[in-house]
Amino acid sequence: MKLFRTLISLEDAVKIILSYAKKRTETEEIGFEAALNRVLAEDVFSPIDSPPFDRAAMDGYIFGVLIFKG
Repeated sequence: MKLFRTLISLEDAVKIILSYAKKRTETEEIGFEAALNRVLAEDVFSPIDSPPFDRAAMDGYIFGVLIFKG
């Protein structure tokens, strides 16, 4: 049994990955609490920087749903 498989090109790898992807054309607006396991239809940008300086150790933040309840 081979430990590693034969390498393929990046282009072939992308084709294989995209062959499993399903194209979605419909969108719907749902509440924040119903968004679990959903995919955004477009990018979301914040109108403010938080923190107001470049200090993020990671690429993003996650907030608990309780923060957004009104």
